[in-house]
Amino acid sequence: MRGRKPQLTFSDQIKLRTIQAAYGQGSAEEEAFWLNIRKGRDALFERKRKWGKQTAEEKRKVAKECSKRYAERHKNDPKRIEAHRIAANEWYHRHKNDPGFMEKNRKNKLAWLQKKAEKELQS
Repeated sequence: MRGRKPQLTFSDQIKLRTIQAAYGQGSAEEEAFWLNIRKGRDALFERKRKWGKQTAEEKRKVAKECSKRYAERHKNDPKRIEAHRIAANEWYHRHKNDPGFMEKNRKNKLAWLQKKAEKELQS
């Protein structure tokens, strides 16, 4: 057999040794054994190739669904809430002196005040 031989499981090694003991090394039966092993590996690779492919868009979609399910399962977890609080506070302190961040906060606050004033006028 030419080429690299695939790594065998323990049971396949026993089958190979049995064939080699009965028919000798390099026999037609041994070649058939290796051909069968390769055919099985190729079929496995083909299944993985066929069903394992995903576009980047599909990967993002699946990741988003998984993330939503995880968040739904853990939304009331106190450890998660505390970790989020700490991370949000750290993020704020990292960005609080950034001029772009300050400008965005100012715009958001003005928009909120305007909406609030409109609601008070309507009621």
